[in-house]
Amino acid sequence: MSLSDRLRAARLIGQYHAEVAAKRAAAAVARRPPRRARGGAPSVTVLVTNCDNRGPLELTLRTALAHTAYPRFEVVVADNDSTDGSADLVRALGASHPVRLHGGGARAQHLWYDHALATVESDYWVGLHEDLLFLAPDWLDDLVAFMEARPDVDLLAGDAFPPAPGYVEPVRQQVVDLEASLSTWVFCVRTSLRDRIGTSFEYHSRWDAERGRTVLYDQGGKLMADMRAAGLGVATMPAAWGRKWHHLANLTWALRTEMPPPVRAYKHHQLRDVERRLRPLRRSAPLAAPSPPS
Repeated sequence: MSLSDRLRAARLIGQYHAEVAAKRAAAAVARRPPRRARGGAPSVTVLVTNCDNRGPLELTLRTALAHTAYPRFEVVVADNDSTDGSADLVRALGASHPVRLHGGGARAQHLWYDHALATVESDYWVGLHEDLLFLAPDWLDDLVAFMEARPDVDLLAGDAFPPAPGYVEPVRQQVVDLEASLSTWVFCVRTSLRDRIGTSFEYHSRWDAERGRTVLYDQGGKLMADMRAAGLGVATMPAAWGRKWHHLANLTWALRTEMPPPVRAYKHHQLRDVERRLRPLRRSAPLAAPSPPS
């Protein structure tokens, strides 16, 4: 890399560590007892999708489990035929935690979300990416308490991205008008939503002759638009909740695409940092031998 590329990579790495440190410090100051739902805790299914991303997946699962004392939840890892030991990791965690593997086939992430929308029987389900670092307790209590207090809300997203006219789509480098969409690294869905709307988390596009370009809905964008058109409630989380976790910036797919050299160096640093953060977690809670496939 050139000197300017190395300097840019160093800035990205420094910003990443500074942001994680600031979130950790802010979350430590804001700790409080969990807000339990009245009348007992609703049941929750936490869905984590994964494909050959064992290290970030392990960090997501270990830190998410360590930072919740919620009494009625199960983690389901929807694994897309990984060959890197991800399935064995999930089975080993399942020996001592409410974690189980849903494997045996490959689906795009939005299809796993659609499958959850159609089949989950718990009161709520939560979608997580497999590249999250959880930093503070009670993140799951927060989601459920929010939904219990607002029965008009069917989907709670971490963020909603505003429309972006003239957006350059990164795969085909096509200029499109990007409609509002959901962030899907942490979100919560009321299971009964499926009884009120037939829609999908699928990416969606349409040609707009008046604008002379494609209008693109990112993952969850068309679902959000359909829900709002039907008068169903979509909400975004309080911004302060974001300090309870850090999204490791698309480690799920970024290194499989072309990117500038400093960004690639930054992503490789994040992968090394994942392993660094995992070492003390593995020492304090070694995994049991994985259960054999059923």
